[in-house]
Amino acid sequence: MAEPKPDLARLRPLFVLEKLSRRLRSDVLEDGTIISECGFVAKRQVQAIDEIVVIRDELFAAFRNASKDPLTCRLHDPNDALVDATIWINEDGSGVVEIAGKTIRFPFVTLLSSDPDARLAQLDEFLHRYRLSENDAAWLRACVARPDFSDDDFRAAGTLFESSPENFTERLTEKVQHPASKNRIAPVDVLPGDDRYWNHLLPPVAGSMSLADYIGRELNAEWRGGLEADPIRALYRWAIIFAAPELVPRPPLQVLDAEVAAEAIEKVLEVDDPFSLVGAFEICADRAAQGERFVALGDRLLDSLFGNMDRLTGACALFGAIFVITTAHFATHETLRRRPVFWRRLAAAAHASQIVRVFGGGAVDPNEIMSWAMRLFGDTYYLSVVSDFAIEPQWLPEWISPKVLVADLFGCAIVVWNQLSQEAAPPSWKERIDKAHGSIVEERIEAFAHYPSVLQGARRAHRPTLAELQSIPQAADAFLALANDPTVMTLLSVSPFIETFGFPIESTGDVEKVLAYVRSGPHEEDDNLAALGLSVLAHIACLTENVSLADGVSELCLERARRAVTYRSIFEIVCRLVQCTAVMKDRADAARTLARRLEILAFITPASEAAEGLASNIEMLKRIQPNLAPLLGRALSAARLGSPRAA
Repeated sequence: MAEPKPDLARLRPLFVLEKLSRRLRSDVLEDGTIISECGFVAKRQVQAIDEIVVIRDELFAAFRNASKDPLTCRLHDPNDALVDATIWINEDGSGVVEIAGKTIRFPFVTLLSSDPDARLAQLDEFLHRYRLSENDAAWLRACVARPDFSDDDFRAAGTLFESSPENFTERLTEKVQHPASKNRIAPVDVLPGDDRYWNHLLPPVAGSMSLADYIGRELNAEWRGGLEADPIRALYRWAIIFAAPELVPRPPLQVLDAEVAAEAIEKVLEVDDPFSLVGAFEICADRAAQGERFVALGDRLLDSLFGNMDRLTGACALFGAIFVITTAHFATHETLRRRPVFWRRLAAAAHASQIVRVFGGGAVDPNEIMSWAMRLFGDTYYLSVVSDFAIEPQWLPEWISPKVLVADLFGCAIVVWNQLSQEAAPPSWKERIDKAHGSIVEERIEAFAHYPSVLQGARRAHRPTLAELQSIPQAADAFLALANDPTVMTLLSVSPFIETFGFPIESTGDVEKVLAYVRSGPHEEDDNLAALGLSVLAHIACLTENVSLADGVSELCLERARRAVTYRSIFEIVCRLVQCTAVMKDRADAARTLARRLEILAFITPASEAAEGLASNIEMLKRIQPNLAPLLGRALSAARLGSPRAA
């Protein structure tokens, strides 16, 4: 009797699947394609308690029959052995399975109801608690309403809800509160694994070309819908985007009933996120004349912000660290890096505020958390921000420092205070602001209170003239000093006025003289001072779109590269070269120019740590600017030849 021929079409995939871990095998089979194509009969499994695994379909069927009262049932494991379990439904719509004295919670199980109307009612409750994008919410509603809503549909619905910002923070909170965590986090903990999270966090861009457009269109629509449905919840949710004053929706909130507005501000007071708090203070200030309740709320907001400066610094350090990590993540992400700069910055800031709400500022060591983030992601973050200077040159990456953020928050508060009339300005607020001002002065960070906020990166629409600056004596004197003494030290003393008011076109000749001063200076002079001067000159070139100045800075940076021997010195030069090509309006020409300059840099950099660092920087730049990658082959090869490892 002839032996039957083996069914290789089924045996080959079975052999491969057997080699996979249980979890990976489950993921591979998840969508059912392999099962269908190969004619397999699958027993879908769910890990219940520890190593105990049960059949998914049986568990879901048990949930359909469960209620708030515990129900005892028997489930099967993959080997058909019986597993005794007790199941019940919680008030929040989750289900609990108890096996061998241990429990595990399964969220959203009330969506397993066989009644479409009951499912839709539960869906409304979940959508109220877990924010989804408009498109995803519409898809989910249509899916849940189907008469043949299946177990696979339920899994898809649960996975979608798990991508919501609220679910993300719930899971992070559970991890942080676990005794074994010791309040420590890893990068994988603070970045969502599902990219749909970002569309839930912020509305996708629908045609807006700038942050101002986005605020007026997409965000305005979200705000008005949220305020109509539940203003208290809307303010609490959307306060995470208050990292710049223009993002606080003061006009829509002014029409709210005073009692509702007060309750909404009370809700925001529950969080430690300083940008949410300073935005709430702006809202409160609009109602300062409406009674003592808003005065008292303003007192509490200022106390929460500036009452404990160490705590505020900790919260700002955590915000800055998460902003750095998220910005670097966006810069190297295959799809998210293609989104507009303003959206990426806003999403990074909103996500950072979400994380601060989980941790607060009290348990954070500012130096440790920022050092951790910068050590792992600092160079990618810095290079990505510099790469975006063609679109948003105003805000500099080094301003993510905790103390600069503290000054920024104080600057927002003082602007609100100065807008109040003398009659409406509460004395108790002045007392608190004066005390905070003393701390800012003591830390020598007062100048940063007037710098652009983290989301104010767009180029100014108006550049001041020297005549206009005459109304600000200190600024006028500073630019006069630059004209009389065009040196690096004088330029640095002028820099705060440039960041606060802009750069007057009449001073262009003065900064060109500073560039000539740096070029003619002896090599023995303070190299760090010269590097700082070149950084300011490159920034001015970007702000004023001065191609000639940018080219001059690039040439001088290449001259200095011959003496570069450390990683940091070469990274600084690469950043200046990238920054200077941001001035060029023809982006294709800018890419070719940058590639040529990096190639020159690779050939003239001494064989040292600097050459090795240059190769690393070019690799990083290829990930951040993929369109540039085909042009960087020669530069990368030359840099690798100069690396000590190539010797």
